[in-house]
Amino acid sequence: MALYDSGQRWYYFSEMRMDEALVFKTFDSEVDGRARFTIHTSFQVAGVGDEVAARESIETRCFLFF
Repeated sequence: MALYDSGQRWYYFSEMRMDEALVFKTFDSEVDGRARFTIHTSFQVAGVGDEVAARESIETRCFLFF
C-alpha cells in the first residue's frame, strides 16, 4: 500500500530520448535501510497535445540470486 510521506521525493524525467530506458528496482529483500519498494505512475503533462508520441511501458520481472 502506498501512503503519503512528506519525506518522499518525486522525479520526472522530462528530457528522455527514444534511445534511453529507465529501470526501477521494485523490491529488495534486504532490510538494512536501502530502498525496498518502488512505486511509479504516469500522468498527463499540461500543454502537451496528441501531436507528441505517447511513451510506452513494458514490465519484466527477474529474480537474481548472487
